[in-house]
Amino acid sequence: MRFSLLTTLALAASARAAVMFVGSYGGQIFTVNLNDITGALTLLGSTSASAPRPSWQETSPVAKDILYSVEEWASSNSSVGAVTSYRVAPDGSLTKLFSATQMRGPVSMAVSPNGKMIFTAS
Repeated sequence: MRFSLLTTLALAASARAAVMFVGSYGGQIFTVNLNDITGALTLLGSTSASAPRPSWQETSPVAKDILYSVEEWASSNSSVGAVTSYRVAPDGSLTKLFSATQMRGPVSMAVSPNGKMIFTAS
C-alpha cells in the first residue's frame, strides 16, 4: 500500500503541461494548455491575425518561440494560400511576423530539422 501511494505521488509530481496550437477554419489560431495526466485542455488565448483558414501549425525545431502556420486562403481569393510566422510569447500569445503568399492552397507543411526550409503540400 505504501509503495502504491509513493508511486501515485511521484506520477502526480511529474505531471506536465504542453502548450499546443490549434488552427480553425473560423480564422483563428488557439493556444491551449494540455495536461498530459488528465487530458484537460485550458484555453490560454487566440489570435485572429491569421488568414481565413489556418489549417496546420508547426513550431520551429531551432527556435521554439517561432510558430509557422499554413493558411489555405490568404485573402478573399480562395486559390491563394500562405505560410505565416508568429512569435510565441511566454504566456502563449502570438504576434504575427511575416507571411509568404501566392501558394496554391497549401494544407500541411514540414519544417526542416535546421529550421531553414519549409515544405508545403496542397
